[in-house]
Amino acid sequence: FEALRNYPVNGYVFSSRDRAALADSVTSFVEMLHERNIPHSAVFRRNFVIVIPIGRPEASEVFGAGGVFEMTGHVYTGLDLYKTATEAGIADFLASFSLPAGDREALVRDFLALRSELREAPSDLGRAVEAAVEMRLEAVKQGMVFRGVENVDEAFGRALGDATLAAAAEAGITVSANAPDASFFVVEYKEWMNVEFIRDMLEGRAKLTVAVHMSAEARDSQAGRTFRSGVQALENRVFIPESPAVDLSVFVSEFLKSKRVLDAAVTTSEVAQLQTAGLTKEAYLKATLLGAVPLAQGRVFIAGEKPVSLEGISVKLVLAERIAHELEVRQSIEASA
Repeated sequence: FEALRNYPVNGYVFSSRDRAALADSVTSFVEMLHERNIPHSAVFRRNFVIVIPIGRPEASEVFGAGGVFEMTGHVYTGLDLYKTATEAGIADFLASFSLPAGDREALVRDFLALRSELREAPSDLGRAVEAAVEMRLEAVKQGMVFRGVENVDEAFGRALGDATLAAAAEAGITVSANAPDASFFVVEYKEWMNVEFIRDMLEGRAKLTVAVHMSAEARDSQAGRTFRSGVQALENRVFIPESPAVDLSVFVSEFLKSKRVLDAAVTTSEVAQLQTAGLTKEAYLKATLLGAVPLAQGRVFIAGEKPVSLEGISVKLVLAERIAHELEVRQSIEASA
């Protein structure tokens, strides 16, 4: 579920390979429109549906001596108007039928809440928090679209990185103005990770070493083998032990005692963790991790879904939920400015 882009009228795109899930989602949204007496048009394709709520009941009325067919961009006109009409004028005419920004935001917020209620109850509290955070982040991103922010994906990535640093500072984690001072970043492997992602993390950070925790299953998978082969080209900037640790806590404990860390004289009390549960989308997690790297010299920063427990070492935790809250607060301030 996302906002329709590069079209004069504000609308929404529903997509899924699961036809039944797609139909249920679109039906729920259309029922909300019916309840609010909001006219709408819908365009159906194989794996996606576009729904365009119409802000004025007179949307089908004549444009000069012409008319618009179901908000799909087909404009019918007489010869006189055909000679004088411009693409920009027609686009402005179409745009005038969009719902007001406040109505759109309320519609999306209520639909996301409804969709959350309709989902199957998560098997554990962690999954419930994860789903809730993901929806909140998506709502923030849609808010950027509503406000006409350019290059939404890039803007959202920057905002997510900034919110991570703010949440880290609130948790008592010292950030550094000099990104190359960061020492060690421990990340739990995800199947989408590739060499380019690791290079992005290392770029401009001469003193940073990335340690990657991979389960035995991940190491033996095709994606895992490709990843390990690819990072060999990065020489000693990436650390993946030959024998996989049982879990992330054991991996970090062993890593902190390794010669690589001891030679760098890292203070092991300087350990912080970003709990990534809730940052399930690749783009979300990538933006957050990259934003979290500029930390104080000697810092060991961990990214993993479950809290890490280290014997005798205090681990300061940054929750994905806190990052979402920071984003929401900042967006509210920007929207009211």
